[in-house]
Amino acid sequence: MLSERVERRRELPIRELEPAARQRLRAAVARGAGPGSSTIPGAAVVAADELTTRLMRDRGYPAESFEQQAADVSVDHAGAVPGYIRAHQVLVSARDQAATDDLREAMVQYRVLFEQVLGEPPVAATERPVAATEQPADEWPADTGRRPAQEGR
Repeated sequence: MLSERVERRRELPIRELEPAARQRLRAAVARGAGPGSSTIPGAAVVAADELTTRLMRDRGYPAESFEQQAADVSVDHAGAVPGYIRAHQVLVSARDQAATDDLREAMVQYRVLFEQVLGEPPVAATERPVAATEQPADEWPADTGRRPAQEGR
């Protein structure tokens, strides 16, 4: 129930990341240790799950089980959790047989939650925020082949 999740969330020691910690996580993605970094889509989804879990732990969300983790993070990031659950299902149930499009979509969903949990500082009024599905060609998810210009076919 929502009220139970909210109550549990109140008890969790959720904390902001220090700028240096945020930068280390961004660097991990850039150097190939995180979501979207592998040229093998299945391996990239595994890396996305691992880095997203690490980020959640660093922020103070317990990593007891996937179900509990999803429930805990849903209080703060409800909009991203359904996609996170679908991405995890691809990882667990069909990683070796999953269609490339399913793996690519899983990468997008991991990125959405990762960006939200990362908690970027507010964007200055003169800057345009980047939507969760937009990314420069040399950044995550590198292996999907999906670029902003190709969205909305």
